[in-house]
Amino acid sequence: MPIRTVVLFVLGDAFGGFRMAVQPGVLGLNNLGAFQALESMIHDVQNHLSFHPPSAWPKIAASVARPQLDGREIIIDLTGDAGDDRDGDVVMRACLPFQVWPLGGWVVYEGWHRTKDGSWTEFAEKKLAEVW
Repeated sequence: MPIRTVVLFVLGDAFGGFRMAVQPGVLGLNNLGAFQALESMIHDVQNHLSFHPPSAWPKIAASVARPQLDGREIIIDLTGDAGDDRDGDVVMRACLPFQVWPLGGWVVYEGWHRTKDGSWTEFAEKKLAEVW
């Protein structure tokens, strides 16, 4: 289950930096179209990762084309743990920066475990919340 949030300010790393965030809808910032686009991009990257071993995932995410929405680049980051070359955990973050405030934006986090047989198991919200 993806976590949708609105980041007002971020300083540092996408997964370990300082963030100030609010729930979607606070301050009128619930942009359903942005969240749906971000979730779609995350799933596109996940499908791309399916064809590669977990040890190669960090390099692949950087090489995936940077999609755009309303003339703004969607930023996709990932972190994870490769158990070996056939299984591993991955958490992705997709962000669409605000037009007038590039230090914040609409953000979606989603995570999975890929098993040795190549199937994906989505992280529970509690496990995903520990990462972001």
